[in-house]
Amino acid sequence: MPHWLILDAGNSRLKFGLWDGRRVHATGAVSWSGDWPGELDVALAAMARPERVVVGSVHQTATVEALEAISRRRWECPLTRITTTAAACGVQNGYRDYRQLGVDRWAAVVAAHLRAPEAWHLVIDVGTAATVDVVGPRGDYRGGAIFPGLRLLADALGSGTAGLPSLAGEAVPLPARSTPDAIRGGVVHGLAGALRHLASEMLPAEAVRPRRWLTGGDAGRLQPLLPQGAVWAPDLVLEGLAQLARESG
Repeated sequence: MPHWLILDAGNSRLKFGLWDGRRVHATGAVSWSGDWPGELDVALAAMARPERVVVGSVHQTATVEALEAISRRRWECPLTRITTTAAACGVQNGYRDYRQLGVDRWAAVVAAHLRAPEAWHLVIDVGTAATVDVVGPRGDYRGGAIFPGLRLLADALGSGTAGLPSLAGEAVPLPARSTPDAIRGGVVHGLAGALRHLASEMLPAEAVRPRRWLTGGDAGRLQPLLPQGAVWAPDLVLEGLAQLARESG
């Protein structure tokens, strides 16, 4: 049974987990702000030496090089970097230029497809940005959409208006009776409404009973506002990165 450390270097956080060949477990995350190498060292202090360290990164080379240096210093283990390709794990990349598709989105789509290869899938990932992606039966990835996440929406109000604070979104009842609650509720309900609309626009008529997956750091806050049947899958990207690494050899 493999013992792989999987790293997802996202926009705001570095997520990690162990892959045993079937599932991801022992997950965690550190923020890029502050001393992230030191925090990562502490978080992984008790971990046995992994057989392989795998990373998918939306960052440029410097971040990946820093992660490889940590892997070699701690475990004398080289880093396997996963990148987006034209096809992998039975999924055909429908982007006109496959290299433009973020590796996190690619990994999530691959993981969803492998869970049920004959089904339609809608993958909603709510982090710094919110993304919606569609993959059809037999791995026909159709593309997706990108929208600001909760924090970006709130920050835009705070920086682009006179006198409105930047507040974290909360699913407060609407209509709100105070400006702070109007911001909190507007951001959350507004994003949920945008995601519902994007889903309805992107799923074709033949997509009968699609599987809906919800992942990302802020997805749990939106789940009650999205259509029933969306499955909370917090480790979908890590799972997809592991599957892509397994196929790569």
